[in-house]
Amino acid sequence: FFGDTVPKERVQECYDAVRAADGLLCIGSSLAVHSAFRFVTEAAKQGIDVAVLNVGITRAETTEGLFEGSGRGDLIKIEGPAGETLESAVKALRKTQHHSTD
Repeated sequence: FFGDTVPKERVQECYDAVRAADGLLCIGSSLAVHSAFRFVTEAAKQGIDVAVLNVGITRAETTEGLFEGSGRGDLIKIEGPAGETLESAVKALRKTQHHSTD
């Protein structure tokens, strides 16, 4: 939806999914635009942890007070390129699964 308005129904579905989640993973986004950042804000308010995989600073890191205070979720920042980092994670998981079935 670059440059377009996200349909209200889709936004509500995303809010509902965030509220039902154990955690939120944001991959490859600076979260500079409100359309993505609002879900990080909602997760923090709901006490849901957020992990961000990105190269460079994100809005989640620079918004004062977002993850501070009781009942707020925690922010985990993974600094790295999405493709390489996810590929390494999948390889590690596969290796772990192969060892557990031996």
